[in-house]
Amino acid sequence: MSRFAHITITALVIGLLGAVAPSNAEGPGLSGTVTEGGHTVSWNVGGVSAPPPALAGQYAGVVKPGAKVTLSGSMTYSLQKGYATNLRQSASLSGAPMQSFTGLVYGGTYPFSYNLTSVAPSGEGGGVVTEMYVVVKGINCNDSGVCGGPTVRLTIGVVANLDTEPPVITIEKPRGVTGIGEKTPVFGTLSDNSKKATMHAAMYSDGDVVMTGTKGPVRAVGQGWSAKWKYPKGHPGPFYECFWAEDAAGNQSKNAPFSACRWLSIQVPITRVSNGCGGSAWGEKAVEIMNWFGDVRFYGDQPVVMRGACNQHDAAYGGSTVVGMRTKKATDYRRWSRESVDEKFAADLTAQCDRFLKGRKLRKERRACYKEVPIYVGLVREFGQSVFDANSTVPGTQTEIPGRTTPKGGSRDNR
Repeated sequence: MSRFAHITITALVIGLLGAVAPSNAEGPGLSGTVTEGGHTVSWNVGGVSAPPPALAGQYAGVVKPGAKVTLSGSMTYSLQKGYATNLRQSASLSGAPMQSFTGLVYGGTYPFSYNLTSVAPSGEGGGVVTEMYVVVKGINCNDSGVCGGPTVRLTIGVVANLDTEPPVITIEKPRGVTGIGEKTPVFGTLSDNSKKATMHAAMYSDGDVVMTGTKGPVRAVGQGWSAKWKYPKGHPGPFYECFWAEDAAGNQSKNAPFSACRWLSIQVPITRVSNGCGGSAWGEKAVEIMNWFGDVRFYGDQPVVMRGACNQHDAAYGGSTVVGMRTKKATDYRRWSRESVDEKFAADLTAQCDRFLKGRKLRKERRACYKEVPIYVGLVREFGQSVFDANSTVPGTQTEIPGRTTPKGGSRDNR
């Protein structure tokens, strides 16, 4: 029996990668400062942890029963001279006496500091067993009862036996080139302390999501799993895939949705990524010369077909994986620098001179062909920077070389 649990990855589940839960609750965090209507209120809650993803939308933080919780901070209220108001500054924490200042104040500045300590209460069962509350106010009111000023409210979840351990997902290195129309296999492992997790996946082409998939909940006890991608028809690459996992408690594998990623060498039809010699993308200055060079050059009565060399050059500038000019073996150009691509271009053009102008009778024509090779190579060295894709993780052509990419390995040397 195979040690791999088979998972079929298709494009059936779209948009899963956008469903990554936020790491913090909406609203005020466990510490901060707010200024409003002459009040400046600062607060800090200690002994409390950030909530796990499943609780992030409900609680500002979580704490275990019996743990010490602190609330400290300061408030300042400033009022212009000649005015008076009823001022109330207060801080409260569940289980601790409120600290406050209340009084009629006149023009001036009124500071107030606070420091409260409490113990998280116990409760029955597991998960969120009870709650604690934090309220910090800086309020002033006129004699008509019209009030203004900031109020900070936080809810802390008291949790017992809560699962906060994220699942771990891995994938193996790719196994060679995926041919045109073929499926791409992937193998990996999945583990979680809860022994179950849901897997999510996405395949990217030049930074665009082109397929997604999901499976689960499935067993997550460190076992191997396998999956297959359909062929990404109509997309140019470079391709990479990323997997991540989530358990029932909402814990997500580290760096989701880029927890486990790998680059793929998926061959694409060269006509999908190349258009021969010439093209408006190079700019007006280059087009005239490039079109003069053309797909076919004549030396005397002898034609030399240069289209294959130009096609390789186009594919290489985009970082695609394509078959060679005269071989069925595919080349993955993602890791090639622009200088290396241009050097190969010179060699490919020279090879076409040799191929179509063989023999002693065509020595003169062959030498003429050789002499024109530097013209075209010089052209791409001068103008090629604007059409070389330096970042395979961002859609479109990025000419600036990035310091780092997500996932790693997407940076290309555009020099």
